[in-house]
Amino acid sequence: MWGKTMPSRVCASMLFASGLTRDELERLVVYTFDDYLERAVYFASHPDVVARYKVRILRERLQAPLFDTPRFVRNFEKAIWHAWKARIDGKIPSLIDVALLPDLN
Repeated sequence: MWGKTMPSRVCASMLFASGLTRDELERLVVYTFDDYLERAVYFASHPDVVARYKVRILRERLQAPLFDTPRFVRNFEKAIWHAWKARIDGKIPSLIDVALLPDLN
């Protein structure tokens, strides 16, 4: 697991979802303040490395489901509608897998 805090794990997850490999994440995610300082100095003195990461992350995230807001909204609406329908029909709460649900019309 990357990081000791929730924000650090969220950040690592977003980078992973953006297409970075586990090896790349190991070079980016730090666990101590000293590691952070070392990495900050390295990136400050290697702007070409930072630029390559930026270009790659910006490009790859456009293909990543995590950053596809319109799809998220469609799936969220579908899940809410089916949960509401199940409640109205008297069904007990259950897992909703939006990939298995028909699209809303």
